[in-house]
Amino acid sequence: MNTRILRERQDEASSALDRARVSVEQGGLTALAQTLTISTYPTSPSSYFACRPLLVDGSESEGATASFSPDSTRTFYAYNVGTQTPPPGTKLLLTCCGGRWIFRYDG
Repeated sequence: MNTRILRERQDEASSALDRARVSVEQGGLTALAQTLTISTYPTSPSSYFACRPLLVDGSESEGATASFSPDSTRTFYAYNVGTQTPPPGTKLLLTCCGGRWIFRYDG
């Protein structure tokens, strides 16, 4: 095989990999979730809270309402970097930071 063709394929593969990477400037992973109580709900704001992902449904048209349903098959924990403790059942936007889920709840 021609070395020029191999070099072009390598360049194309390298460019595709660069485009697939998410940089810090583009933001990180986010998720919509709802807090829940597994055993004892945290009373301190700076704590990990049990969460379930929320599925969003509804008509995607201007002025329409959405319905939310928790995915009861999955539970994970997210750390609150805010100043208040969210009530159980609070809907939150979570951000993945350093392999951990975090959110900010200030009341």
